[in-house]
Amino acid sequence: MTRTRYEILVDEINMNTFDPKSREDSNKRYVIPPQQRFPGWRLHKKIDLIDSIDRNFEIPAIMLTQRGGNETQSYIQDGQTRLVTIWEYKNNEFTNQHGQYYKDLTEMQRYKFNQYRLMVSKTIFDGYAIEEIKNVEAEMFSKLNAGQPLTNNEKFHSQKHKYVLEYVYDFAKKEDVKKYFGKIGEGKTFSQLDNIVGAVLTIGLGNKDRCTTSYDLNCSYLDYIDIVKVGTFFEEYFEVLSRVVTGKHKKQYGKLSGILSLAIYNYLENGSWKVIEWLLTKLQDDDKYLRTICLTLNAGDQRNLSRSAIIARLGIVQSTYNGTSTNISHTMDNNTNTDTDTDTDTDSDRD
Repeated sequence: MTRTRYEILVDEINMNTFDPKSREDSNKRYVIPPQQRFPGWRLHKKIDLIDSIDRNFEIPAIMLTQRGGNETQSYIQDGQTRLVTIWEYKNNEFTNQHGQYYKDLTEMQRYKFNQYRLMVSKTIFDGYAIEEIKNVEAEMFSKLNAGQPLTNNEKFHSQKHKYVLEYVYDFAKKEDVKKYFGKIGEGKTFSQLDNIVGAVLTIGLGNKDRCTTSYDLNCSYLDYIDIVKVGTFFEEYFEVLSRVVTGKHKKQYGKLSGILSLAIYNYLENGSWKVIEWLLTKLQDDDKYLRTICLTLNAGDQRNLSRSAIIARLGIVQSTYNGTSTNISHTMDNNTNTDTDTDTDTDSDRD
């Protein structure tokens, strides 16, 4: 691994070298890797950057990686938004501080703008396996963004090259997933990615402590799952949903804070769907039914994804189904939860 610093001209950022819309699928010289989040600058920040370039102010270096000494493509690890802003300005997508589009500038003004020198810091990986490179790039990205906290969804997306994430993104293409869960891992927020990763890990590893949206708790388990077990669970889950959920409906059945975690726990305990199908039927008549019957629980247990909270909710559901007030949750699971998790599905609720 070697590092080098050099300068490039703004003139080099153009349609022939950079295509921000294609991102990781780009065949251009500069590529936005999959772990990068989508640019989110407001217009005034874009205008400020263009003003800084016009006035020859220094701006932070662009950080790139190169996957092999003979490779021609460079992957943008930091500075994506700056490069995208320059590209957008040169393609007349917004005006500068004087209300001018790039096309309205004089030839001399365009020349001066394009002669601005961008500082670049590049790390070159030579002799590394591609999997090693992607792991290091993901770590670099996380450290570079330490001052701008990433959401769980963004962190999971940065591990897109891992086996579990590859499975989840392929799983997200299924019609039943789109019908009952909605979009997974799409858009600027990579919606619901944390929920589905937590679900497939729990089922595929048979480990209830993985039933969380927390990246920190699940990031060490992304290299393996039993896809047969995962496939069987979701095939049966979708079959139950197809029997019960009719007409227009909210695409809410992929949230761990809702019915999905209960379905997973119940399935891992006894492989039965009777209680879950009954609950789904109740939710068709009243989408707040689960919340209502769990009002006797404390606020945390009504929503959190700790093992004890999920067991408490499922205990209420089962006792209600059985027509009794007996709390059976203590007989369901005597194992101790080794992970402290009060995750309340925050990332996906913002999606």
